[in-house]
Amino acid sequence: MPNQQIVQGNGPEVALNTGAGGVPSPGETRVTLDVLQIVYAPGANDLFVFRNGAHQVLGQDYFEEDATHVVFSFLVDGTGPFVDVLEFRAATQGSSLYIPAPLTLTQAVAPERPDNFGGLFDFV
Repeated sequence: MPNQQIVQGNGPEVALNTGAGGVPSPGETRVTLDVLQIVYAPGANDLFVFRNGAHQVLGQDYFEEDATHVVFSFLVDGTGPFVDVLEFRAATQGSSLYIPAPLTLTQAVAPERPDNFGGLFDFV
Protein backbone atom coordinates (compact mmCIF):
# COMPACT_ATOMS: atom_id res chain seq x y z
CA MET A 1 0.00 0.00 0.00
CA PRO A 2 1.38 3.43 -0.89
CA ASN A 3 2.31 5.51 2.10
CA GLN A 4 5.09 8.01 1.31
CA GLN A 5 5.91 10.74 -1.18
CA ILE A 6 8.92 13.05 -1.24
CA VAL A 7 8.66 16.29 -3.23
CA GLN A 8 11.36 18.86 -3.98
CA GLY A 9 10.35 22.51 -3.54
CA ASN A 10 11.09 23.14 -7.20
CA GLY A 11 9.27 20.04 -8.47
CA PRO A 12 6.38 20.04 -10.93
CA GLU A 13 3.99 19.09 -8.10
CA VAL A 14 4.56 22.45 -6.38
CA ALA A 15 2.59 25.59 -7.32
CA LEU A 16 3.71 28.76 -5.52
CA ASN A 17 1.28 31.54 -4.53
CA THR A 18 -1.75 29.34 -5.13
CA GLY A 19 -4.27 28.82 -2.37
CA ALA A 20 -7.23 26.52 -1.99
CA GLY A 21 -9.35 26.21 -5.10
CA GLY A 22 -6.59 27.63 -7.32
CA VAL A 23 -7.16 31.17 -6.06
CA PRO A 24 -3.81 32.98 -5.72
CA SER A 25 -2.94 33.90 -2.16
CA PRO A 26 0.42 35.47 -1.28
CA GLY A 27 2.51 33.26 0.96
CA GLU A 28 0.85 29.97 0.07
CA THR A 29 2.07 26.89 -1.75
CA ARG A 30 -0.16 24.17 -3.20
CA VAL A 31 1.28 20.66 -3.61
CA THR A 32 -0.36 18.02 -5.78
CA LEU A 33 0.14 14.52 -4.36
CA ASP A 34 0.40 11.40 -6.48
CA VAL A 35 -2.37 8.94 -5.55
CA LEU A 36 -0.13 6.10 -6.71
CA GLN A 37 2.43 6.96 -4.02
CA ILE A 38 0.31 8.15 -1.10
CA VAL A 39 -3.28 7.55 -0.03
CA TYR A 40 -4.96 9.39 2.85
CA ALA A 41 -8.38 10.60 3.90
CA PRO A 42 -8.60 14.38 4.47
CA GLY A 43 -9.56 15.20 8.05
CA ALA A 44 -8.75 11.71 9.37
CA ASN A 45 -5.41 12.77 10.91
CA ASP A 46 -3.56 10.07 9.01
CA LEU A 47 -1.30 12.39 6.96
CA PHE A 48 2.05 13.41 8.41
CA VAL A 49 3.87 16.29 6.69
CA PHE A 50 7.53 17.23 7.07
CA ARG A 51 9.45 20.18 5.64
CA ASN A 52 13.21 19.65 5.65
CA GLY A 53 12.68 17.02 8.34
CA ALA A 54 10.60 19.27 10.63
CA HIS A 55 7.05 18.11 11.36
CA GLN A 56 4.37 20.52 10.12
CA VAL A 57 1.15 21.19 12.05
CA LEU A 58 -2.22 20.63 10.38
CA GLY A 59 -4.33 23.79 10.43
CA GLN A 60 -1.32 25.96 11.16
CA ASP A 61 1.42 25.11 8.66
CA TYR A 62 -0.70 23.30 6.08
CA PHE A 63 -4.27 22.40 5.16
CA GLU A 64 -5.65 19.30 3.49
CA GLU A 65 -7.61 20.66 0.53
CA ASP A 66 -8.69 17.22 -0.69
CA ALA A 67 -7.23 13.72 -1.14
CA THR A 68 -4.65 14.93 -3.67
CA HIS A 69 -3.81 18.52 -2.64
CA VAL A 70 -2.10 20.04 0.39
CA VAL A 71 -1.84 23.82 0.79
CA PHE A 72 0.97 25.27 2.91
CA SER A 73 0.41 28.60 4.66
CA PHE A 74 3.84 29.84 3.53
CA LEU A 75 5.97 29.89 0.40
CA VAL A 76 8.09 26.80 -0.03
CA ASP A 77 11.68 27.56 -1.06
CA GLY A 78 11.94 26.40 -4.66
CA THR A 79 15.14 28.18 -5.66
CA GLY A 80 18.74 27.40 -4.76
CA PRO A 81 20.95 27.05 -3.03
CA PHE A 82 18.58 25.58 -0.43
CA VAL A 83 15.53 23.93 -1.97
CA ASP A 84 12.94 22.65 0.52
CA VAL A 85 12.30 18.93 0.71
CA LEU A 86 8.69 18.06 1.50
CA GLU A 87 7.84 14.61 2.80
CA PHE A 88 4.33 13.24 3.09
CA ARG A 89 3.56 10.04 4.97
CA ALA A 90 0.21 8.39 5.47
CA ALA A 91 -0.74 5.79 8.02
CA THR A 92 -4.06 4.06 8.37
CA GLN A 93 -5.52 2.42 11.42
CA GLY A 94 -4.89 -1.29 11.40
CA SER A 95 -1.54 -1.03 9.63
CA SER A 96 1.75 -1.55 11.42
CA LEU A 97 2.54 2.14 10.76
CA TYR A 98 -0.41 3.44 12.76
CA ILE A 99 0.44 4.41 16.32
CA PRO A 100 -2.19 6.61 17.95
CA ALA A 101 -1.05 9.47 20.13
CA PRO A 102 -1.05 8.64 23.86
CA LEU A 103 -3.97 10.04 25.80
CA THR A 104 -2.15 10.21 29.13
CA LEU A 105 1.39 9.77 30.36
CA THR A 106 1.69 8.29 33.84
CA GLN A 107 4.82 7.42 35.77
CA ALA A 108 4.75 3.69 36.54
CA VAL A 109 8.04 3.57 38.44
CA ALA A 110 9.48 6.59 40.24
CA PRO A 111 13.03 7.74 39.41
CA GLU A 112 15.78 6.54 41.69
CA ARG A 113 17.02 10.07 42.39
CA PRO A 114 14.85 13.14 43.08
CA ASP A 115 14.55 15.73 40.30
CA ASN A 116 15.65 13.18 37.74
CA PHE A 117 13.52 12.46 34.70
CA GLY A 118 13.92 8.73 34.90
CA GLY A 119 11.93 5.68 35.84
CA LEU A 120 9.35 3.94 33.67
CA PHE A 121 6.33 5.51 32.05
CA ASP A 122 3.07 4.07 30.75
CA PHE A 123 1.41 5.52 27.70
CA VAL A 124 -2.33 5.00 27.91
